[in-house]
Amino acid sequence: MITLAVADDIWSAAWTAGYQHGYEVGADDYGRCVELWLGITRDGLKLPTQDELAKARAYSDEACSRPNCGRCSRCVRAGAAQRNLCRYGSPDFPGVAGAA
Repeated sequence: MITLAVADDIWSAAWTAGYQHGYEVGADDYGRCVELWLGITRDGLKLPTQDELAKARAYSDEACSRPNCGRCSRCVRAGAAQRNLCRYGSPDFPGVAGAA
C-alpha cells in the first residue's frame, strides 16, 4: 500500500520532471527563434561605411533624404534655418555666430 507521503513524493517528482522538461523544450524553441532572427538580420543589415557616417553627420541646412521625416535633427535644423532665412536673412539667429 502506498502511503500519503510516498504518493506526495511521487507526485512532486513527476511534477518537477514535467516542469523541467517543458522548460527545456521552451528554452530550445526560444534559442532556435533567436538564432533564426539573428541570421535573418545579419543577412539583411549592413553597417555604414565611415564615409556614409560622415555624410549623414555633416552639418547641413538641408533636410534629410527620408520622405516625410520632419523629426530628425537634420529636418528640425533645416526647418529652423528656413524660418530664420525668412525672418533675419541668415540661417542662424542673429548673434549666434559670435557666441561660440
